[in-house]
Amino acid sequence: MTDEPALPTPSPTALPAPPTVQPEPTVDPNAPGIVKGYAFYPDRQDHSGILVRIVDPPLQATTDAAGLYLISSVPPGLRTLRAEAEGYEPLELVDLTVPAGQLTQAPRIQLPVPGASQASGAVSRVYGQVILADKGEQPGIPVSLEGTNFTAISGRDGTFVFNSVPSGIYVAIASLEGYEPATYEIEVPDDGEDVPIPVITLQPVAIYMTVLETNPRQNARKVPVTDRVHVEIRLSERFIPSALKGAVTVFPQVAARIETPDSDLITVDLLRTERPEVQFETSYTITVGTSLVSTEGHRLERPYVLLFKTGGPRILGSRPEAGSKGVILAPDEPIWLDLNQPINLRSLQEKDPHHSKLR
Repeated sequence: MTDEPALPTPSPTALPAPPTVQPEPTVDPNAPGIVKGYAFYPDRQDHSGILVRIVDPPLQATTDAAGLYLISSVPPGLRTLRAEAEGYEPLELVDLTVPAGQLTQAPRIQLPVPGASQASGAVSRVYGQVILADKGEQPGIPVSLEGTNFTAISGRDGTFVFNSVPSGIYVAIASLEGYEPATYEIEVPDDGEDVPIPVITLQPVAIYMTVLETNPRQNARKVPVTDRVHVEIRLSERFIPSALKGAVTVFPQVAARIETPDSDLITVDLLRTERPEVQFETSYTITVGTSLVSTEGHRLERPYVLLFKTGGPRILGSRPEAGSKGVILAPDEPIWLDLNQPINLRSLQEKDPHHSKLR
């Protein structure tokens, strides 16, 4: 009996070491934080020079023209923030939470109107949010109360606030270049309660493509007819050629060739060489619809309608040319007249007292 070969003993496989878990960095609970915010005058566009300070410990900063301030090395905890400027009543924000080692965004501050504390009746805080219809929340949007010195600038989230507003009826106005102004009427009670304003949405100013010029001009009469009537319509913006299809219509119906030799020019040829042919002494309208889109994405505000009336039959040219002098013709040499429509030679002979030979 033959001994079977012994099977090799597998060597032990080393297992990978477990990943080392890095301990999360710890924040020193006593690490100072930073307070950032905006403070505004109620009646100025330049908001520089407002002193903003932490009451305890005494730390301070001064605003720039945009009202921005930054206070560093602020101990963590609940702090009182005080804003003041010469000629204005100070304003305090209490219980501002400053986390250890972090940046704190303080609420926006607007100094009270000078002498507001002596005014009769209570004053209120009016606040709201303004957004752009096409971009959403946007900082830097001016908001004011019409007929007053109250002005505010929206923050990063679009919010704004007016402090110390006396009782009465006001109109809040938000405006920004490139957008239609928006207004909202509010009533501030005499009980000092906060007054919220619903979200104000600014719509972009509508930009439309326009017709700059046409040939023939609008309401032209006796527009010449040859083998065609040539019409040109020039627009204020370059347009997408593929959008031209179906955007231009002619009435009454007539054989027409519509082209765009330039990206801002439409040409329309009303033809006499095809049926239905363009007619003499007939009113036509050419309409450019709002489906035509420019390369900027703009359209006509409304359909543009060009109205004109064609002229009657006429002589286009002659040989010899009209007005020629000293022309010598051979006895059998004809005089050529080029008209813009076929003629009945018999009708001409009947009216010719000399019965000239016509062909």
